[in-house]
Amino acid sequence: MKYFLFLLFTSFSLTATLNQPLRCEITSGYRNDRIHYHLTTPGDEAMELFSGLYRDIEYWENGLNLKVIHRDLYFTLNGAYGTFGEGTLFQRIPNQDQTRLSTNGWTADGAARFGYAVNLTADRTYKVAIIPLIGYSAHFERLNPRNMRLSWYGFLFGASFLVETNGRAAFSGGYDYNLLHSSFKSQIEKDNLVAVKEKSSGDKGHTGFLQMDYILNHLWRIGIGGKIHYFFTRVVDSTLKMPSHTPEKFKMRWTAISGWAQISREF
Repeated sequence: MKYFLFLLFTSFSLTATLNQPLRCEITSGYRNDRIHYHLTTPGDEAMELFSGLYRDIEYWENGLNLKVIHRDLYFTLNGAYGTFGEGTLFQRIPNQDQTRLSTNGWTADGAARFGYAVNLTADRTYKVAIIPLIGYSAHFERLNPRNMRLSWYGFLFGASFLVETNGRAAFSGGYDYNLLHSSFKSQIEKDNLVAVKEKSSGDKGHTGFLQMDYILNHLWRIGIGGKIHYFFTRVVDSTLKMPSHTPEKFKMRWTAISGWAQISREF
């Protein structure tokens, strides 16, 4: 058995073709979120009881990304924090006027990914690699008024690509398919102490990003990039915090679009 393991690791080290030292990226940019949820009665002929739309929630978002490829093994760790969040909340209850409120809050995101980089251009001066990967991500958002708290977390599966040309340009991008748990809390009418609460598993989502870098030298790069998240829940039971109230049905969609500038250094 020990000889088999020795041959396995020796073979792996000989066939590994892609190595990149640890790179630290600092990003800063703009983010726009949209949260849309519905509360309906149960049954085949469902009636809407309440809906809410947080629209154009704008953040200044800053992030830190760590990336490394060692013997074709790809590791990345990402974190971001959005502050100065401002937007508009539209709330609608049947037979009542629509409520429109200004919002403010913050958001935080984190993700870790692991993959295997397949070098498609071994022994060439330019570089193209495809990276199947798995990982885990978590996303949090809190807004006032209505004390809205939202979280998404779960595993992801996807792929990324890297392209380094013969010149100073480098490109990267990727797609994740997210398997999610979610939690949502928000007040409907503050004066009447009415709140909607939801926890769900089996939710889904999609994430995609693109980034373009300019290589200043063998250590430093600058660039721009963009990312989009689109997450959604299945139809689940929701509990209104009211006496003698039966569970209703709840569904939510969340979209977050980010754009940033970045500077990075290799270590």
